[in-house]
Amino acid sequence: MRALEKDRARRFASATEFRQALEQVKTDTVRVLVSQVPALWSRGVALARREFARLPWKVRRWVPAGLLAAAVVLLAALPFVCSRPPPTAPAAAVPRPKPVEPALQAPIKRIEEAMAKGQLSEARLLLMQQISRNPGNGRMRYLLGNLDFAEKNPAAGLEAYEEALKLDAGLRADAAMLLNVRNLLNDRKLARQALALMTDRIGRPAGATLAEIASDDRRADFRQAARDACRQVGCADAVDLVKSYTLDLQQARTCEAKRAAVQGLGATKDPRATETLKKARRSGGGLLGDIFGGGNRCVRKDIDAILQDLGVDPSER
Repeated sequence: MRALEKDRARRFASATEFRQALEQVKTDTVRVLVSQVPALWSRGVALARREFARLPWKVRRWVPAGLLAAAVVLLAALPFVCSRPPPTAPAAAVPRPKPVEPALQAPIKRIEEAMAKGQLSEARLLLMQQISRNPGNGRMRYLLGNLDFAEKNPAAGLEAYEEALKLDAGLRADAAMLLNVRNLLNDRKLARQALALMTDRIGRPAGATLAEIASDDRRADFRQAARDACRQVGCADAVDLVKSYTLDLQQARTCEAKRAAVQGLGATKDPRATETLKKARRSGGGLLGDIFGGGNRCVRKDIDAILQDLGVDPSER
């Protein structure tokens, strides 16, 4: 009702304030439920004691041991139940988007028309009404993301897109969403969140962008995350691994990281990798170079072994 106030001063000042108010409603609801737990627990214990007293003595004698055994099994299984593997890029082919329900076709058309005319406040009002009525509709969350980007609030837009993709994986290939997310990859605050959405939720439709990042992005963590994602979604063949691992080697500051880059270069079997490895072998750097991460002396044996495996004499210049 506050969002629908005619007086502008009485409405929410921003979408962020509106979101915080909605989240507070959820928090208060949870707090009320939690406050009722002790009473519910006491009531449950009393009922359990009453039923336990009715059991025959032979049965009651074995109940504590049975409960103890069940607790041991539960504790042993807990790590497997609670632990989840990290999210991986969706590799499956993109399904068709869920069909728009007939009852939602007219509201969606009105929302899109309002956005096209630049009537963003009206579009948001219509959207929030529909989202409250259809909280599980991915299309509405997707439109909310588009609206957030139109209102220059990309952080909220990314959250809305993520919710949309959870509800409807068929939206992964949407061109407008891909463009909006891609445009954030150089944003100082949101680049990592945008990349995570690409690798964890969008996957295959973002293959060309992921391959580009994996090949020559100057940010090592971005490059490596995109490289891993491409192995899963089918864009690995588009990655220039020689460029990628060469950058890894140049930016590595530990022997372990340099060794991983050298091994990656050797695995490509690319003639360009041979030249890179020979150059890296000559960059010993001396003692100070090893201390400050500028030399490759600690991986020279690894380089020699790989060059020999490639049929190249390590001593050649």
